[in-house]
Amino acid sequence: MITSTTAALARLPTLVSGLLLVSEADHPFTVVRLGQLSESELPRALPSAPNGAAEPERVELEAFFARGATAQAYHTESDRSLVERFRALVSFFRCELGNARVYRVGAIEVDVYALGQSLEGEWLGVASKLIET
Repeated sequence: MITSTTAALARLPTLVSGLLLVSEADHPFTVVRLGQLSESELPRALPSAPNGAAEPERVELEAFFARGATAQAYHTESDRSLVERFRALVSFFRCELGNARVYRVGAIEVDVYALGQSLEGEWLGVASKLIET
């Protein structure tokens, strides 16, 4: 069931507290709220979207979070706990926000936004950064 903006904004900080997006340099997640936008307005409303440049790249939610949400045989108990937390985050986007998606903006230092729509139609979610050289 799609949740309200207020409920989602209360829950997201708990879901991402202490989680890091692993890349060449690990970065934390921050909660973002973009407001009510049409689907065509959304990519340009991203805080780091360049004006007049190519559209931000849209990727599937599960594909983006696959590394963090997939258990491996070599994982320790602590690693498995983090996998469950990433799975809970993906589940939140899939079950409690509508139209879930991820946008990537930039190259080398890539800003990423995992977003979905609340019951009131506001776009919100989490942002972080990937380093890809």
